[in-house]
Formats: sequence, structure tokens, C-alpha cells
Amino acid sequence: MTTCSEAHQQTGVIRENERNGVYPGSPYTADWIPTVAHWQENLNCGGFGYSGPADGIWGYNSRKAAQVQARGFGYQGPLDGVWGVNTWKAIQEMARRYGGYQGPIDGDPGPNTWYALWNYFRPHL
Repeated sequence: MTTCSEAHQQTGVIRENERNGVYPGSPYTADWIPTVAHWQENLNCGGFGYSGPADGIWGYNSRKAAQVQARGFGYQGPLDGVWGVNTWKAIQEMARRYGGYQGPIDGDPGPNTWYALWNYFRPHL
């Protein structure tokens, strides 16, 4: 079980690594460790039922907590940790409201969706 304080410390390390160019790739992808870690911290500290680490690696519990969060943006499906079109539509709505996403709410997460999520989560934690 990871506390909010521990999750914050973990993302601090990841943020420093990001500044130092440790992570290959870009924030335009689903496996960009800094985006996922900052989102996990948000899930941990935001009361969405996630108490795992902010390690930047998606797992069942972090995906399930993200579905709990997505309920606030229109998701009504099962909390099963499996992200389908309806989960992604709600996530895109969240990205539109808070991350500057301007693409279609179509449930197909592309580079613009992921960039908006990075844009939302990283600066606010």
C-alpha cells in the first residue's frame, strides 16, 4: 500500500528523471512513464481507490481506479480495469476539460489524447 505522500515522492523522482532525459519516447504515447506515474499519483491522492505505487506502469488496479475517475466524465461501464471505447470517450472528455484536448471524443486514444493527459497531470502534481 502506497500513501499519497509516498506517491508524491515517487513522481518527484520520475519528474527529475524526465528533466534529465532518462525516459525514451514522448508524452504522445500510452506508455510514457511520466504521464502514467503522475496520473497514478492523482488516482492515489484523489480518492479513486488506488493505493499502488506511482511507478509509471499501468496495472489492473491503476486502470480500474482510472475508470472510477472516468465516471465523473460520463463513463457508466463496469469497473473492470479494461479500457474500451466508452472508457476512452470519458478519458478524452477529461482531457478536453483539463488538458486542452481538441480532438474528437471517439474513444480512439491517439497522440493528441495522450499529450493532453500529460499536459493535464504533470503540471498539477
